[in-house]
Amino acid sequence: MRWRGLRWMGTIAYGGYRLHLQILLAVYAFLWSCPPESLGARGETAAVIAAFGLTTATCSASWLFFEKPLVHLGHRDDY
Repeated sequence: MRWRGLRWMGTIAYGGYRLHLQILLAVYAFLWSCPPESLGARGETAAVIAAFGLTTATCSASWLFFEKPLVHLGHRDDY
């Protein structure tokens, strides 16, 4: 488990768990304006790839600018 990519994915995994469905549905709604069932295989694959990229970017930004400072703040004091 020393692979940098796996550690990074583990760091943002909870954010991905919490946000992936909302982002996928937003991609369907904003890009194609139709329900997932009517896109077909090619459109659905494109939507999933776009949603994966947006989820990864959103979770990375959340970790860097929100979660990481809170973790450091929590570790600053002894209990």
